[in-house]
Amino acid sequence: MNRNYVINERERRAITGISRSTWHRWEKAGLVPRRIQLGPRRVAWYLADINDWLEERARDTDPLTT
Repeated sequence: MNRNYVINERERRAITGISRSTWHRWEKAGLVPRRIQLGPRRVAWYLADINDWLEERARDTDPLTT
């Protein structure tokens, strides 16, 4: 996969299932991948960064507590 492929907010929400407000709060806390500012009202994320973050979260999940 091309590491430079970017996704928009709607795609990010569909992939992660995390609301815009929660994601923004987590982003400010440094818990999720940072956005890329494409324009004054346009942001995106590298799909590879989102996928890496999801895989890391899956590895960190204890199957006995879920």
